[in-house]
Amino acid sequence: MPMFPDSGVPPGDAKNSLPDVNTANCPELWYSTSRCQPRFDPAAANAMLAEDMNLIMKGELQYDCNRLDHIERAVRYIAQRGLARAAYLTNGPNNYLTSLDPACTRYNNFLTLTVVTDVTNQAVVTVNINGLGAVYILRNDGRQLERADLLAGIPYIIAFINGYFYVCGLVASQVPLLVKGGIDCWIRTDGNDLLGDGTANTPDKAFKTIAGCWNAVGSRYAATPLFSINMKFGIPGTYDGTSIGQFGGAVSLTGDQNNPGAYRIRQAIIHPDLYTCMWMENIASMTFLGVTFELSHPGPEQAPGVRAMSSKVHVIDCRFEVMVSNPRSRFVDCAGGGEFSQFKGNNRFIGNNHTIGGCVSCYGHGFVGNTYLVPGETGYWHFENIHMAAGSLFFWCTSLGVQSWGGTNIYVTNCTGIKYFVAENAVINMNGFTNPGNLPGSVGSGGQYLP
Repeated sequence: MPMFPDSGVPPGDAKNSLPDVNTANCPELWYSTSRCQPRFDPAAANAMLAEDMNLIMKGELQYDCNRLDHIERAVRYIAQRGLARAAYLTNGPNNYLTSLDPACTRYNNFLTLTVVTDVTNQAVVTVNINGLGAVYILRNDGRQLERADLLAGIPYIIAFINGYFYVCGLVASQVPLLVKGGIDCWIRTDGNDLLGDGTANTPDKAFKTIAGCWNAVGSRYAATPLFSINMKFGIPGTYDGTSIGQFGGAVSLTGDQNNPGAYRIRQAIIHPDLYTCMWMENIASMTFLGVTFELSHPGPEQAPGVRAMSSKVHVIDCRFEVMVSNPRSRFVDCAGGGEFSQFKGNNRFIGNNHTIGGCVSCYGHGFVGNTYLVPGETGYWHFENIHMAAGSLFFWCTSLGVQSWGGTNIYVTNCTGIKYFVAENAVINMNGFTNPGNLPGSVGSGGQYLP
């Protein structure tokens, strides 16, 4: 039974009516207050009252017989409170579930919701509303959400269009943080790359890998000369190597300068034909303190211990240790304008009588040497029980590379192989020290070797 009575009258014949009600295909709505014997439809009136009271109660209003604006206020309160378009998302951190009141009947374009997650998200997020099926929630640039883009307990507005929900506005992964000073990021072998944030040296807070730490932290902060990322190993152990890059601030990785052998980085695959402990590319400043680089990959892929490409690297109280023979492995590789520009303290190159393919390679405008020592500082290089594969070189410098060993004391024990090769307008300057090897080196076209 509709709300409209069979005997309705226009507004002029009905007290407490509105003059301009917009209707279509309906009889007159109002009940006459001017008839001597007015006709009344109780069912129609009850239906109207029930509709009205439901709306008023949903607006959380108490009916006041002295007012005639309850429904208007109820509608505005419902819209104001946002209850019909807001929901808590559960079952995170990736595949969230929720329900709307009233239940969502379909995902329609421009459906806009305010949502709050139960737990902070991990990378790649979906939401399933009222069992309609999982739909991706994307950033406003159309890319997948990254870790911690939806923080637990914080409201976000999302809108549906053409098969996806989009966050309306920027999320954390789109806004690098500008911080002065440095932040410490802890890494432990028992840490967690998915749930850790690096803020404390505990299993639940620390990252598990160098890569996990860098992926989570390196992209979150604006790189400036006033900011540094200080990665720290929280407990002794062996950690997987990785590559890091594209950062204009200072980065450091610290183990224990008094016990570098306890904090180890083993070679890991970086490209299909390359394993390395650490590969730096386009890093303004990278410092290693008190760690051991393990040359642990047997080949046949090339396997440098540490490679610098367009990066400035400092090495302080570290060890390079050969764990297995590989004719394509070497300790230090520097190219593309990269620099190993500071070797402070005691740095040991330990061969364990294995055979490798090189010690220090420098080419393509690369530089290896000590240029940032203050007066009174010095560096010590200890080469121990290292053997070059046939035709391999301890020091190799070509294509405008430079090796300069001023301020570096070199000590050699039981090292066999060709001492050096320098060519193509490159320079090796030993500054009075003798480089390792028992076979004479050679100079190619345009090269200079200064003993």
